[in-house]
Amino acid sequence: MKPHSFSKTLADVHGISEAIVLKFLAHKTRKSSNVKDDKQWYYGSLDALTEKCPYLGRSTIDDAVKSLAAKGMVEIGNYNKLPFDRTRWYHVPEYYWEAVEELKISFHAADAEVHGVSAAVVMFNLEYWLKKKLKVGKVTHAMSPEKLATHLPFKASTIKSTLSKLVDADAVIKVAGIRSEYAFPPDRMRTLQQKARLSK
Repeated sequence: MKPHSFSKTLADVHGISEAIVLKFLAHKTRKSSNVKDDKQWYYGSLDALTEKCPYLGRSTIDDAVKSLAAKGMVEIGNYNKLPFDRTRWYHVPEYYWEAVEELKISFHAADAEVHGVSAAVVMFNLEYWLKKKLKVGKVTHAMSPEKLATHLPFKASTIKSTLSKLVDADAVIKVAGIRSEYAFPPDRMRTLQQKARLSK
């Protein structure tokens, strides 16, 4: 399944939930053939948005949409034919179509559903580097919260506590006797080894 992603640039300013929702709506707006009042619109229910980003939750997505609308980053319209139809129509100005791709941060939706977005981002980062390390025969990767904080939209303290929670949940393994070295449990490591071999 294709990873989900958001712009670090936008997340730093507007929040991670807003950056995720804006990226989804910008993508849908850009691809839409629904033109009303000389603008492209994507229409969908809040439930449909929640289905696409289940790791955020319905109320979080609704709050993110309202926040983005208040900032003029998303327009909300109603072009429904039936008066009782409350399906929202969304337009994202063209400026944001490219902005949502700036300094892209990726994660797996399945990991986010179980552990939260910040944990999923840390796990994706670990996965990325482990695939590279596996090609040269190494099976662990150093995860310095301070260094990661310069690349990810989280404070070092957040990353440190996230890593601790992931270890407690057996989602990642902290290598005994080696400071800040991590790996995944055996099943996931085997999957990564297969991916590493295929990408050589």
